[in-house]
Amino acid sequence: MNAGVIIVWNIIEMSLVRVLDPNTLDVGRFAAALMVLLGGWIGALVFRKAIVAGSRLIGVDVIGKKLGVGTGDRQAKPSRILGMLGYWTVLVVALMISLDILEIDGALALLQRGIAGIPVLVLTLAVLVLGLQLANFLSALAAGAARAMRVPVAGLVGAVVRFAIMALLVLLVLEQLGLAGPTTSAGVL
Repeated sequence: MNAGVIIVWNIIEMSLVRVLDPNTLDVGRFAAALMVLLGGWIGALVFRKAIVAGSRLIGVDVIGKKLGVGTGDRQAKPSRILGMLGYWTVLVVALMISLDILEIDGALALLQRGIAGIPVLVLTLAVLVLGLQLANFLSALAAGAARAMRVPVAGLVGAVVRFAIMALLVLLVLEQLGLAGPTTSAGVL
């Protein structure tokens, strides 16, 4: 098992043992934390429905359809994606409040550290989506230019352009996530 997973599990286990210890169990705090979690869950359900309804009302799905988002059979519509983001946001806030009530500092710190990485993940996904769109556009542009110049392997030219951009995109995404250093990207260039 990964050492990081074991450390996280040990922190959570120690915190739960401390909170659920019969000698130090504060029933009032425990009940308050459970009420916050239950209220957060109900609030998250209501919030999700409100976001989905509001998003549909202002036409987010129509805009998404024009952009090609959520148009496949198995793809979620943009309003549902926004609803799920709202749902999980409310749930995580309720969980953080509950952990604070129970004074479980280790688990709260881990959750806060995980939440701190969300903006990087969102930015990385945005770069990935835009990069894939750019790769497709430049591939079609290169293939079209090659066809106009009557190059017999125009499709291959487009495929090479797409592959090169996607390779650089993968390196950029790995670098943003901290999985590859700048020297890896610089070495490829």
